[in-house]
Amino acid sequence: MPYLGTLNLRLTDEVAKLKPQLHKAHPLCIEPAEGYCPGFVVKAKIGSLAVAIVVPDVPNYPVEVLEVVAPFCLREKEKLVDGSVVVVEVTI
Repeated sequence: MPYLGTLNLRLTDEVAKLKPQLHKAHPLCIEPAEGYCPGFVVKAKIGSLAVAIVVPDVPNYPVEVLEVVAPFCLREKEKLVDGSVVVVEVTI
């Protein structure tokens, strides 16, 4: 269930500039049900944990926000608190 495993990360300005490169990482397009927004998903890792990055196609979606989903609560699994530094790896 993605809701429990959703983690929104705030990117530094330097990293946020790299976000458009996610299109090069073999994204899977999201064709949502009515009422939900389209976008794409990219495979990624946090440490040894397999996760996915969701990039919604929403006007004015903040470039400094990275939405990460997993089938488990990432905050609990990685013992994260607000302000924790998280390294997300994506193979492009």
